[in-house]
Amino acid sequence: MLGVLLLWIGWMGFNGGSTLAMNEQVPGIIANTILVGAAGLITALFLVWSLYKCPDAGMAMNGALAGLVAITASSFAVSALSAVFIGGIGAISMVGIQHLLERFHVDDVVGAIPVHMGAGVWGTIAVALFGKPEILATGLTRVEQLLVQLLGIGICFLLAFGATYLLLLIINRIFPLRVTPEQEHVGLNVAEHR
Repeated sequence: MLGVLLLWIGWMGFNGGSTLAMNEQVPGIIANTILVGAAGLITALFLVWSLYKCPDAGMAMNGALAGLVAITASSFAVSALSAVFIGGIGAISMVGIQHLLERFHVDDVVGAIPVHMGAGVWGTIAVALFGKPEILATGLTRVEQLLVQLLGIGICFLLAFGATYLLLLIINRIFPLRVTPEQEHVGLNVAEHR
């Protein structure tokens, strides 16, 4: 929880400093950053509580991070109400992707994929849906902006997933990345460290 709090504080400087100037936009950016973290935390807490009949502090913390990830692209160009909505949807997407990973037995111990991929994709789309066109100043309609955002998401996916998959495939051929079933059974502490 302390780590999430420190990240949240740092995110205020990150988003606020993204203007590269101390101008009239900075207080609104910082306020949006605070609001989305809170909206993500509360949304994830109550969503998980209603689904599993038990509150989960880890998921609530990841909800705050999901909100922060979701607002990063548009923190300067949305209203406070839009920021709260963006944070809440970011948390919902994080919980949904976490559920999918668990269902398909994909191991993500700290929830980095749901927080960054789920909320990041949503936050990128939210730029087109909620960003004020006069502040974005791209000269694009909302639909054109949405298409640009989707193109960016697709390119990032292809580069991040494709390059990583290729690199790990090559490394795995030289140095196997997975331990043997016997090593799994006895545990790595015994198998690797005796």
